[in-house]
Amino acid sequence: MLFYFTLPSDEIEQLAAFSSFEKHLLSSIVHTLRLGVYLKQILDGTAPELDQEAGGYVAVQPFVNSALSTDFSADKFFPLRLTGASMRGITSIVPLRTGTMTSLRIFQLAIFRAFAFGDKERIKELTLAHSAQPDLDSIAAIITKWGGKSNIALPVYGNFQVIKAKVPTMLRLLWEFADSLHNDSTTRSATIPFTEVYQRLADKRVPSLPYGGVVTWVLVSDFVEYGICAAPTEQDLAEHIIPTSKSSRGSPSGPTGGIKHAAENSGEDMPKDAAALAEVLRRLMDVFNDPPKTMPTITELVKDCEEIQGRKINIVDIEHALCKIARQLSKAKVRGTKGKQV
Repeated sequence: MLFYFTLPSDEIEQLAAFSSFEKHLLSSIVHTLRLGVYLKQILDGTAPELDQEAGGYVAVQPFVNSALSTDFSADKFFPLRLTGASMRGITSIVPLRTGTMTSLRIFQLAIFRAFAFGDKERIKELTLAHSAQPDLDSIAAIITKWGGKSNIALPVYGNFQVIKAKVPTMLRLLWEFADSLHNDSTTRSATIPFTEVYQRLADKRVPSLPYGGVVTWVLVSDFVEYGICAAPTEQDLAEHIIPTSKSSRGSPSGPTGGIKHAAENSGEDMPKDAAALAEVLRRLMDVFNDPPKTMPTITELVKDCEEIQGRKINIVDIEHALCKIARQLSKAKVRGTKGKQV
């Protein structure tokens, strides 16, 4: 599959020390982040016209159309994580970089992610009034009105569902977690590491939010946006993609799909373990953190992403981009299958 916004060949040539796998991975991530910039430009009314004769146009235009065809239900198509409709809505309710986060605000982020993400009306209904402590029974009553008889689906996460009978337990555990995290974050002199917050959330054993689960990762990534914890390291993401624990539920399909695509295109094997993948991610982040002058595409991309998201590219963005690579491939495959059936 050709990517429209891929890194130009003359800039790829500057990566002489990179393996073929690393070049393909970097180029596909660059394409996906540039696609995210383009979608934000469309929302702002500043996007240029795409070249219909360029390689990759046939694949990228339907993806763009899908991202723009609906509002909140299209969150899964936006490569810059703060630009999708749900995150735009959430950050208007709980503004970024506006001071100390309270227990209630941390809890608010948690219930938005676990129960309402991808649905405008649910986010509206779950917006809490300012108080010292939430009314968990009232919140549970709101949530359990949604969905079917037994489960609540959140299509933005694929097949993810919440069991209605477990909602009260989920709310209680999430409130305990939020209150504890707030108390800890206000007493420490240093920012809490991502892995510590992630592990603490997993240790609460909140139903539907297991260790290695998609919502667990993206919720703690939201905490990064609000300065509640530090961004994940390359090792953190590598261990998320290639788990080292024997008790792990397996690799997450989203970011793993992005890695596999680079391996298949390059003809090289994926990194064999988390340590090897972490080293690849470090090399990629070195390019984003300090783009060579001979790579103007990445220099411009880094600048655009920082202007749009209000911060530098970090590992949270890389994980999100890898998921969107897999999403593009999946959509192209479905479109190709439909084409064969006609």
